[in-house]
Amino acid sequence: MAREQAEPVVACTPGGVPAEMRQRWLEVGVQIYGAVEELQELPDGYACRLPSDAATVLRAAEYVTLDRLCCTFARWELRVEPNGGPLWLRLTGPAGTKELTRSVFETTNLIDERVLQAAGMHLRERRTPEQVVADP
Repeated sequence: MAREQAEPVVACTPGGVPAEMRQRWLEVGVQIYGAVEELQELPDGYACRLPSDAATVLRAAEYVTLDRLCCTFARWELRVEPNGGPLWLRLTGPAGTKELTRSVFETTNLIDERVLQAAGMHLRERRTPEQVVADP
């Protein structure tokens, strides 16, 4: 008989990232979200289109390995389209994931404002990632 897993709590816990890895996590996150070329809304989260060069693919994988220590509820997917197509970083999860992700996008300076506007979002604040980690 299979055991049912409880839905994870949708909350960011920056302290889950070991102190010695925290600066790298912030740096890589700024690089990844700063490279987002397009945002697509999904039923349970968002997809970020990124350049598909090898360095970005590796950086995105590194970011996911670090961010999953903070956002244990998140479901991550890296999709590389064929024939040199784009790289998609998908962040989805249980109920509340989409709302939390949108809030982070709209209250930080991570993603270019034009990309946010094209996705129907509006920048409400300009907090830095360091400010978010210090005061989630």
